Amino acid sequence: MEAVLGGSVRRSGKRVRITADLVNVADGYHLWSERYDREIADFFDIQDEITEAIIKTLEPKLAGQQQALTRRHSENLQAYELYLKGRHLWEQRGENTLRTGLEFFRAAIDLDPNYALAHAGIADSLSILALYGYISRREGRSHAEAAVKKALELDSTLAEAHFSAGLSTAIFACISKAENHFRRALEIQPRSSGIHLFLGICLAMRHRRAEAATSIQTSLELDPLSPYVHAMAGVSLFPFRNYEEAMQRARRALELQPDFVVALWIRLVAACSLSQWEESFEAGRKLASHYTALGAIAWPDRNGL
Repeated sequence: MEAVLGGSVRRSGKRVRITADLVNVADGYHLWSERYDREIADFFDIQDEITEAIIKTLEPKLAGQQQALTRRHSENLQAYELYLKGRHLWEQRGENTLRTGLEFFRAAIDLDPNYALAHAGIADSLSILALYGYISRREGRSHAEAAVKKALELDSTLAEAHFSAGLSTAIFACISKAENHFRRALEIQPRSSGIHLFLGICLAMRHRRAEAATSIQTSLELDPLSPYVHAMAGVSLFPFRNYEEAMQRARRALELQPDFVVALWIRLVAACSLSQWEESFEAGRKLASHYTALGAIAWPDRNGL
């Protein structure tokens, strides 16, 4: 990684202020920075401007090609905002956040029925809800597979749709058949932290340790400040009974986001496996106080993640 893009978004009524800066990782030098004060309706145009500015800074020969590099999956700004909210909640992994995220994806589709990303989001939500035991596997499978099919029909080049196919296949069918879907998604979007992450988990479930470690490390490098990535990286270590490192990943995730459900669950399981009873009790107490149901997470088995 040579440069990191950072910034902030502040919204007030119908106006939005976006600040963005590009920093050289090696020496911390600011390669580029800008502030945008616009109407919220101009949000997509601001995205295009930021993309063009970054391209000119890092790769001048690609200037003018931002539309080929980043494309809009919906022209409806409200649907796009609902999708972003749904995806954020999907990563939180609580029952309420998963269900609320699912409703955001459905609301996005109400506004734009051809929004392939939102259909993929529905599939992912149903897959995880079923995995955790919040809905029946039978119900989850039929609706998730229908959502995957719709997303691929709308856009067969969408990496997120192939990811959704991999996730639902791993959870409802056969994890060995999920790998091809994840690899196809990476062909389309090779710098996706989430896809590398789940490919790594898929490989770990099949006890392909070195390959799994490579995928997980790539995911961490692409998104080093994500509590979700650190926590799921811990999950990938369970098939190898590497509970010490899994505990470290859980602690790092909890530093970034206290009371994150997946990290607490990893901490609980790892601590029990290491006979660290005080730590396991503390993790269990926090889980019980923040979540009414933990779900039935099957780990590891041949039927799911």
